[in-house]
Amino acid sequence: MPTFEAEDTTRLSLENYIVFDSDIASGGQAIEIPKTNTTEQGFIRLTWTEDDGPAGNYNFKIAYFDESDGRSTLTLRVNDIPISRYIFNKNPGEQDNPPIDTPNSGNYIGLTGSIFDGLSNPNPVFKDVELAPGDQIEISAVADSLGNQTYELARIDVIEITPALEAGPVITFPELTITPTDGTLAETVPKSGGITITRTGDISQSLEVTYTVSGTASSSDYKPILTGTVTIPEGQESVDLKLTPIADGIVEGEETVIITLENSPDYQLGETPSATFTITDNDQST
Repeated sequence: MPTFEAEDTTRLSLENYIVFDSDIASGGQAIEIPKTNTTEQGFIRLTWTEDDGPAGNYNFKIAYFDESDGRSTLTLRVNDIPISRYIFNKNPGEQDNPPIDTPNSGNYIGLTGSIFDGLSNPNPVFKDVELAPGDQIEISAVADSLGNQTYELARIDVIEITPALEAGPVITFPELTITPTDGTLAETVPKSGGITITRTGDISQSLEVTYTVSGTASSSDYKPILTGTVTIPEGQESVDLKLTPIADGIVEGEETVIITLENSPDYQLGETPSATFTITDNDQST
């Protein structure tokens, strides 16, 4: 049951990650994408060895800090092949205002056990990953701001890789992506825009998709109200979400609406799990 402290570079190779001190982290330290380079991904790399375990299926547990000021995304690759994605979207304590942007005990997600606000622990975040000695494991991370002035910096404490209890049947989950059909909305016309959520694989049953809404615009700036769920109907590969801006007579400048797909046991996230609408303003200051 190999356990890797994220800051321990005797086994892990880090790129665009720095170490910071934390009383909450298991070893007194954790890693984060530097605030000075949030446009670049962070990478954690590891070579799986015979000492780590024989060929088989493994689960990945990750202890991390899940602040409410962003939605960092992790992508797991084995031998350069994308395997799965996970988004930091538990956001314990996110009722605080302004958004929490610092690591603390309230937003720490441990390897096991309950977390703040009574939310369920998401671990293992990657399941039934096939590994063999010599495999190259890479976890890439993206910092995200949700349009705020701060960033969730994909802060990671510990990675634990354990054998999956049972291999079980191979289940192919649909993969979801978001494609903007028109990402620019205008109050002047008003000009509507939309996105398409597309799934791969079996379409014989309907699929409920959950998402979060963020950005600088408020729900009064557009219609209809985004409920956080949408269903891809039985027999269809995709569903459209359309937004129409509301001309409110208020000088606001450009505003954004960001729709991000949530993690779910019913599907996996593709290369583009989020899309952004930009609302242009038709009002001028006097």
